Amino acid sequence: MPGASPSSHRNGPTVENRRRRRRRRRRRRRRRRRRRRRRRRRRRRRRRRRRRRRRRRRRRRRRRRRRRRRRRRRTTTTTTTTTTTITTTTTTTKTTTTTTTTTTTTTTTTTTTTTTTTTTTTTGNSRESFKKSTQTDPLMTWSPVFSTNTMFQFGFKTTLTDLDE
Repeated sequence: MPGASPSSHRNGPTVENRRRRRRRRRRRRRRRRRRRRRRRRRRRRRRRRRRRRRRRRRRRRRRRRRRRRRRRRRTTTTTTTTTTTITTTTTTTKTTTTTTTTTTTTTTTTTTTTTTTTTTTTTGNSRESFKKSTQTDPLMTWSPVFSTNTMFQFGFKTTLTDLDE
Protein backbone atom coordinates (compact mmCIF):
# COMPACT_ATOMS: atom_id res chain seq x y z
CA MET A 1 0.00 0.00 0.00
CA PRO A 2 2.28 2.81 -1.24
CA GLY A 3 -0.28 5.64 -1.25
CA ALA A 4 -1.95 4.67 1.98
CA SER A 5 -3.33 7.14 4.47
CA PRO A 6 -1.66 7.66 7.87
CA SER A 7 -4.59 6.00 9.61
CA SER A 8 -3.99 2.80 7.65
CA HIS A 9 -0.34 2.78 8.80
CA ARG A 10 -1.54 3.07 12.35
CA ASN A 11 -4.39 0.61 12.24
CA GLY A 12 -3.39 -1.89 9.59
CA PRO A 13 -5.28 -3.16 6.53
CA THR A 14 -8.10 -5.08 8.24
CA VAL A 15 -9.38 -2.09 10.20
CA GLU A 16 -9.23 0.14 7.15
CA ASN A 17 -11.04 -2.40 5.03
CA ARG A 18 -13.78 -2.65 7.63
CA ARG A 19 -14.13 1.11 7.63
CA ARG A 20 -14.31 1.21 3.87
CA ARG A 21 -16.94 -1.47 3.84
CA ARG A 22 -18.99 0.39 6.41
CA ARG A 23 -18.73 3.60 4.42
CA ARG A 24 -19.80 1.82 1.26
CA ARG A 25 -22.75 0.26 3.05
CA ARG A 26 -23.79 3.62 4.45
CA ARG A 27 -23.56 5.22 1.05
CA ARG A 28 -25.60 2.45 -0.53
CA ARG A 29 -28.22 2.70 2.17
CA ARG A 30 -28.40 6.45 1.80
CA ARG A 31 -28.78 6.15 -1.95
CA ARG A 32 -31.46 3.52 -1.60
CA ARG A 33 -33.35 5.62 0.92
CA ARG A 34 -33.10 8.69 -1.30
CA ARG A 35 -34.36 6.73 -4.29
CA ARG A 36 -37.22 5.26 -2.28
CA ARG A 37 -38.20 8.67 -0.96
CA ARG A 38 -38.09 10.19 -4.44
CA ARG A 39 -40.19 7.37 -5.84
CA ARG A 40 -42.71 7.68 -3.02
CA ARG A 41 -42.95 11.42 -3.50
CA ARG A 42 -43.39 11.07 -7.25
CA ARG A 43 -46.07 8.44 -6.77
CA ARG A 44 -47.89 10.59 -4.24
CA ARG A 45 -47.74 13.59 -6.53
CA ARG A 46 -49.02 11.58 -9.48
CA ARG A 47 -51.84 10.16 -7.39
CA ARG A 48 -52.80 13.60 -6.12
CA ARG A 49 -52.76 15.04 -9.61
CA ARG A 50 -54.85 12.19 -10.97
CA ARG A 51 -57.36 12.54 -8.14
CA ARG A 52 -57.61 16.28 -8.69
CA ARG A 53 -58.10 15.83 -12.42
CA ARG A 54 -60.75 13.18 -11.88
CA ARG A 55 -62.58 15.35 -9.37
CA ARG A 56 -62.48 18.33 -11.73
CA ARG A 57 -63.79 16.21 -14.62
CA ARG A 58 -66.58 14.79 -12.51
CA ARG A 59 -67.59 18.24 -11.33
CA ARG A 60 -67.58 19.59 -14.89
CA ARG A 61 -69.63 16.67 -16.15
CA ARG A 62 -72.16 17.07 -13.35
CA ARG A 63 -72.48 20.78 -14.03
CA ARG A 64 -72.92 20.20 -17.77
CA ARG A 65 -75.54 17.55 -17.19
CA ARG A 66 -77.46 19.77 -14.77
CA ARG A 67 -77.38 22.69 -17.20
CA ARG A 68 -78.56 20.52 -20.10
CA ARG A 69 -81.38 19.06 -18.05
CA ARG A 70 -82.51 22.47 -16.91
CA ARG A 71 -82.46 23.86 -20.46
CA ARG A 72 -84.37 20.91 -21.84
CA ARG A 73 -86.92 21.09 -19.05
CA ARG A 74 -87.46 24.79 -19.76
CA THR A 75 -87.87 24.32 -23.49
CA THR A 76 -89.87 21.12 -23.62
CA THR A 77 -92.73 21.25 -21.18
CA THR A 78 -94.40 18.37 -22.98
CA THR A 79 -94.10 14.96 -21.35
CA THR A 80 -90.78 14.06 -22.97
CA THR A 81 -89.08 12.54 -19.96
CA THR A 82 -86.41 10.99 -22.17
CA THR A 83 -83.95 13.64 -21.10
CA THR A 84 -82.21 11.24 -18.73
CA THR A 85 -80.50 9.42 -21.60
CA ILE A 86 -77.74 12.02 -21.89
CA THR A 87 -75.33 9.88 -19.93
CA THR A 88 -72.50 10.35 -22.39
CA THR A 89 -69.82 8.80 -20.27
CA THR A 90 -66.83 9.99 -22.23
CA THR A 91 -64.26 8.40 -19.98
CA THR A 92 -61.20 9.78 -21.72
CA THR A 93 -58.78 8.68 -19.04
CA LYS A 94 -55.94 8.60 -21.56
CA THR A 95 -54.64 11.89 -20.23
CA THR A 96 -51.96 10.35 -18.07
CA THR A 97 -49.54 13.09 -18.99
CA THR A 98 -46.11 11.95 -17.97
CA THR A 99 -45.00 15.21 -16.39
CA THR A 100 -42.85 13.32 -13.96
CA THR A 101 -39.82 15.46 -14.71
CA THR A 102 -40.92 18.06 -12.20
CA THR A 103 -38.56 19.23 -9.48
CA THR A 104 -36.26 16.30 -8.84
CA THR A 105 -34.13 18.66 -6.77
CA THR A 106 -35.48 17.14 -3.58
CA THR A 107 -32.09 15.70 -2.71
CA THR A 108 -31.68 18.19 0.14
CA THR A 109 -33.20 15.72 2.57
CA THR A 110 -29.93 13.86 3.01
CA THR A 111 -29.38 15.29 6.48
CA THR A 112 -31.64 12.74 8.12
CA THR A 113 -29.60 9.77 6.94
CA THR A 114 -26.74 10.43 9.37
CA THR A 115 -28.36 8.20 11.96
CA THR A 116 -26.91 5.07 10.39
CA THR A 117 -23.48 5.57 11.93
CA THR A 118 -23.89 2.89 14.58
CA THR A 119 -24.55 0.05 12.13
CA THR A 120 -22.68 -3.24 11.72
CA THR A 121 -20.19 -2.58 14.52
CA THR A 122 -20.61 -6.13 15.81
CA THR A 123 -16.95 -7.09 15.75
CA GLY A 124 -17.75 -10.19 17.81
CA ASN A 125 -19.42 -11.76 14.79
CA SER A 126 -16.38 -11.64 12.59
CA ARG A 127 -16.06 -14.08 9.73
CA GLU A 128 -13.31 -16.02 11.44
CA SER A 129 -15.34 -16.64 14.59
CA PHE A 130 -18.34 -17.58 12.48
CA LYS A 131 -16.31 -20.06 10.46
CA LYS A 132 -14.96 -21.61 13.64
CA SER A 133 -18.44 -21.99 15.05
CA THR A 134 -19.65 -23.64 11.84
CA GLN A 135 -16.71 -26.02 11.81
CA THR A 136 -17.29 -27.15 15.39
CA ASP A 137 -21.09 -27.41 15.13
CA PRO A 138 -22.14 -30.08 12.59
CA LEU A 139 -25.71 -28.76 12.40
CA MET A 140 -24.55 -25.35 11.21
CA THR A 141 -24.28 -26.06 7.52
CA TRP A 142 -24.03 -23.38 4.85
CA SER A 143 -27.07 -22.92 2.67
CA PRO A 144 -27.58 -20.61 -0.32
CA VAL A 145 -30.68 -19.15 1.31
CA PHE A 146 -28.84 -17.95 4.39
CA SER A 147 -25.44 -16.93 3.11
CA THR A 148 -22.70 -16.27 5.64
CA ASN A 149 -23.01 -12.54 4.99
CA THR A 150 -26.65 -12.35 5.97
CA MET A 151 -25.94 -14.49 8.99
CA PHE A 152 -23.43 -11.92 10.18
CA GLN A 153 -25.74 -9.01 9.62
CA PHE A 154 -28.42 -10.56 11.75
CA GLY A 155 -25.97 -12.15 14.18
CA PHE A 156 -27.41 -15.65 13.92
CA LYS A 157 -25.62 -18.29 15.95
CA THR A 158 -28.43 -20.83 15.83
CA THR A 159 -28.88 -23.86 13.62
CA LEU A 160 -30.53 -23.44 10.26
CA THR A 161 -33.11 -26.08 11.14
CA ASP A 162 -34.36 -23.81 13.94
CA LEU A 163 -34.85 -20.95 11.52
CA ASP A 164 -37.29 -22.90 9.38
CA GLU A 165 -39.70 -23.43 12.25
